Amino acid sequence: MKIIKEITLLAITTMFVSAVFVLTACRRPIPPVGEGITGQEDTTQTETPFNFNLYVEYSGSMYGYLDYQYHDFQNTIHDYLSHINRIIAEESINLNFLNGKIINKGHSITKFVESLETSKKFKKAAGDPSSSDLAQFICKVVKETKSNDVSAIVSDFIFSPPNHKNPAAFLVGQQIVIRDTIRSFLNSNPNSGVMFLQFSSGFTGKYYDIENKWVKLDGEQRPFYMLIFGNKNALLQIRKNIKESGLKGAKYMNCFVSESNFKTPEYNVVSGTGDFKWNPRNPKHSIINAKKGRDNLLTFNVNTMYPTTILDDAYISNPDNYAISDNQFSLTAEKQDGNVVLHFSSPVVVKNTLNIKLMKKIPQWVEYFTDDDGLGEDAALSGKTFGLRYVVNGIAEAFDFDISEQTSYYAELKIDINQ
Repeated sequence: MKIIKEITLLAITTMFVSAVFVLTACRRPIPPVGEGITGQEDTTQTETPFNFNLYVEYSGSMYGYLDYQYHDFQNTIHDYLSHINRIIAEESINLNFLNGKIINKGHSITKFVESLETSKKFKKAAGDPSSSDLAQFICKVVKETKSNDVSAIVSDFIFSPPNHKNPAAFLVGQQIVIRDTIRSFLNSNPNSGVMFLQFSSGFTGKYYDIENKWVKLDGEQRPFYMLIFGNKNALLQIRKNIKESGLKGAKYMNCFVSESNFKTPEYNVVSGTGDFKWNPRNPKHSIINAKKGRDNLLTFNVNTMYPTTILDDAYISNPDNYAISDNQFSLTAEKQDGNVVLHFSSPVVVKNTLNIKLMKKIPQWVEYFTDDDGLGEDAALSGKTFGLRYVVNGIAEAFDFDISEQTSYYAELKIDINQ
């Protein structure tokens, strides 16, 4: 009888423990909103197969990069292609020279880089270097680019106006052609992006100004650029796998990046970053009982996630690229654990909906490196690029930048305060 009672007691205990376990498992604690990033959607990106098409301009103005004894230019191209080859097979890499026509050089990275070793080998491999029309370069490449492709043009991106007495009209016309060409591509391929990368390389050879007069340079630093555009998912793979500043050869300087179909980031107010409480009706985006802290300021932080953007971290974490609806608030920003943290503070506390916009802006470096004259030794030694802003402005307008008013934006965040 005693044995039966013990068995019965054991069975009841086992059932009780099992029930507690089930209830506990079903009632997993909900992580508090704001401690780090919460409410994060599954943003895992399936890797999209793509082709990578490289086009190196073969005009005479490029020879100086090839004859520089330290091979900065060649090594950067080689290293970039090697990184691309880690993402996709060499058979998916199409290598070309570009001028009045496209000359396909196959898939072999080694053979292609060998043809860039000196200007002599370059001339033999490429053909006639006499003509140079940037807008037409871009048109040709865009027409060759398919929906899942990424194409890259490597060039000094110096315009060669046929009438140097009135270059301004020519440059405006080129900007319009570039804008309309890329806009047409975006209309057919809405999930697309662009990266315009600037590098600095030694240059030994003849620099041609807009009057086609040349100045001999010996090891002077000159910029060259990579215009990379195409499928945004493919560009995201490239950005995750290639750190431009870590490339061998030429020095990476700057970038301008934009994209279509920009997704508003996941964002939430972070606990413990000010004297406030979360609004239970909207704890991610609304705070109540907000008041000034010991520093006599209302403060709070907002965590933001941009897992699917090709915009560079420096752009997203630059407070100058944000517009705030209430000018009594100040903003600083920093990259933290893969996210961007926005720090807000205000000397006043009012009921308010704070609108924060990530603006579409052309970085200041573009204006700084634009040469407006393009004449003689000053242009050659300036380290700048004649007409650069017209290239970038054309690209930006294709992505709906309002260049004159600067009112266009990528995303808008909203935080309710004491509502």
